[in-house]
Amino acid sequence: MVDRRKQHNAIALLVIKVLSFSTILLMALLLGYLVFRGLVRTDVTVSAYLPTEHAPFRVYSGASQPASLDRKQLQDLLEGNLYRMRTLSGYDDPVTVYVQSSIVDALSSSLALDAATIKENTTLYTPGEKLSSKAGIYVFTDPAAAKPSGFKPIGVRNTVVQVNPSVTALYNNKKLSILSEEQLSALLGGSVTNWSQIGGPDLQAHAVASSQAVTSQDGAYRVYDNVDASDAATLQVRLQHTVANLSWKYIFAPSVQGGRYGGVGTIIINTLLMILLSALLATPIGIGTAIYLVEYAKQGRMRMIIQSAVDLLASVPSIIYGLFGMLIFVQFLGWSFSLASGSLTVGLMIIPTIVRTSQEALKQVDRSIIDGSIALGATKIETIGKICLPSARDGIVSGLILAIGRAAGETAALLYTIGSGTDVAHTLLSPARSLSMHIYLLVVEGKGLEGAFAASLILMIVVLFTNMVAKVLSRKEKR
Repeated sequence: MVDRRKQHNAIALLVIKVLSFSTILLMALLLGYLVFRGLVRTDVTVSAYLPTEHAPFRVYSGASQPASLDRKQLQDLLEGNLYRMRTLSGYDDPVTVYVQSSIVDALSSSLALDAATIKENTTLYTPGEKLSSKAGIYVFTDPAAAKPSGFKPIGVRNTVVQVNPSVTALYNNKKLSILSEEQLSALLGGSVTNWSQIGGPDLQAHAVASSQAVTSQDGAYRVYDNVDASDAATLQVRLQHTVANLSWKYIFAPSVQGGRYGGVGTIIINTLLMILLSALLATPIGIGTAIYLVEYAKQGRMRMIIQSAVDLLASVPSIIYGLFGMLIFVQFLGWSFSLASGSLTVGLMIIPTIVRTSQEALKQVDRSIIDGSIALGATKIETIGKICLPSARDGIVSGLILAIGRAAGETAALLYTIGSGTDVAHTLLSPARSLSMHIYLLVVEGKGLEGAFAASLILMIVVLFTNMVAKVLSRKEKR
């Protein structure tokens, strides 16, 4: 009998350990995946332009610039078609282009641009001049010239793979138009002798030296620095490289064009404001309700009704709170989509969480201490303020932390109340956007999963930060 009980205990303990470690492992995997995707991203570019080894010019840039530029981007810079860095780096830095005066003709020839256009839309300089290396500054120099101080080199992509039209023709319901980097390396290395080896038609693959030979010979291809390939048949290449997804600039830079460009600095501020206003509304109401239910309410119908209402509100879906907030705050009170409407809606939503956790914390206070305080002449409210609340502080703070975490991560309740403005809310009636809403909008509007993962990681950090602040303030009060 004893042995059987020991076996049952050992099996139960093993099951408990397996379940607990499985939970910990699952949480670690989820958090690890989120952190990894938030910190690192894989950029995939499908382009006809490949890195050029021997360009007749060099390009340098200031901070936060792309690793390389293709022919079209270089042309836009030199023609003055790019005024902001949004399409190149994702940030709103103004663009300024400096060109070494001695390479204007080389740029004109290499990129098929008019020399007068380059001079008109750029600033000519001579080597040795002091240039600012802030973001958005580009410098075109002679390959033999020294690198400008404070700048970093930018790769040039001006090489193309020109092919005979027979290579890109439809063949067995398939069409060869894009190569991977591995396929391109195999082609240039000579290991691909037939286009069928890389998904193309059954044609011999052979390199030729001139554009005329490419046009006249089936299966021919040519790799060269493009001068004007607008009418030529070219293969695109899928370029892939890993870069940092989260940076200090992304955290602090303001959002631009509805969050499509820029960072999340203004959105973080709006999130903190929303959390603060929600907590200021919900905390006194939640704790006050808990005190009434534990210390004042007598067993009866009224107490049962209030308790049932709290339990019901705790289980109401957040989207219902959003609809209620839209009806009352947005429409009836006329606050429109604003920080006040969203914050009050979320504040109402987290009140039940604070009530329930505060109730449980207050119930744990030793009743003999409360009775002793009243017996010594203290009033009920004095006993609650000096005995009950300090003794239950840890449990109440834990409830506040849970409520803050729910408020920070809320989306559905804010869709109909807070608006989607990405500027800092200067008044309570200004529209705003929280990090959770920003993540949602990035995904549903197709603005990029990578930005959503970066914002998700920042949201985790914001929640941890607010939790730490709450704990620190609680410890200071306890002392």
